[in-house]
Amino acid sequence: MSITKMEHSGNVDISLQDVDVDLKVAVEADSDRRAKPKTLECKASIKDSEFNFSSIVVHWMYSTMSKVLPNKVREWTEERLCRVITDYIDNKMPETIKEVKLSAEMDEFKVDYSPVSKVSVSQQSLEARHRGEVSWKSDSTPSSQKPDDLPREDQDDEDKMFNLWLDEFVAKTFAESAHSHDYLKARIAEDTISEEDQKEKLRLSYVSSLIPELSSNSAGSVQVEVSSSKVPDVEISEEGVRVQLHGCPCFYSQRL
Repeated sequence: MSITKMEHSGNVDISLQDVDVDLKVAVEADSDRRAKPKTLECKASIKDSEFNFSSIVVHWMYSTMSKVLPNKVREWTEERLCRVITDYIDNKMPETIKEVKLSAEMDEFKVDYSPVSKVSVSQQSLEARHRGEVSWKSDSTPSSQKPDDLPREDQDDEDKMFNLWLDEFVAKTFAESAHSHDYLKARIAEDTISEEDQKEKLRLSYVSSLIPELSSNSAGSVQVEVSSSKVPDVEISEEGVRVQLHGCPCFYSQRL
């Protein structure tokens, strides 16, 4: 008995049709209240598959297994697809979320937008609440301000894919921190005015002439210092943002 060895090669294109993935995911929270997704269930379904061979010989070999091979390919692909999706959601996505910074620095201030609760999930939306507190960069004392409850949008409005709410708490904590750390102050004097801005220098000379005590006790320049005397009032409405500052101006004369 002799056996003839056959060698052949070719290409095959596999087309998968009507691929559906039914995925159920829970959104939990880690120790820092960051969102932590977890796959509860994954079910992939491939309705049909089509094989196109570039070789007649390979096509003939496939025809001998045409009742078994397509089902095996679909089952393997469905299982593999769910495995890849589950691994990404359970392992790679939490690591990516951990790399997201929960604070940012701006000049002398720090903005803390860490989560205050775990993500709320409904059939229509995902809702994430963040702190949004502004504080002095070198002072971690919590603010005395309290955030208000945010209004809820009509979740049936499918035209709105993303809603971002900005509470007055953000602006009020900025105002409180700026006031308590003497950030809201200004000094106006001849050495703070550029040579091109002659109008400001004229205003300082007017101040000296209008206030007798300054003109009689000084033969030099006049300077004005303005500092915050109270936490600014902030109000956000549909019309815009209203800020009311409270300051105390002090006038000084400098002898030459």
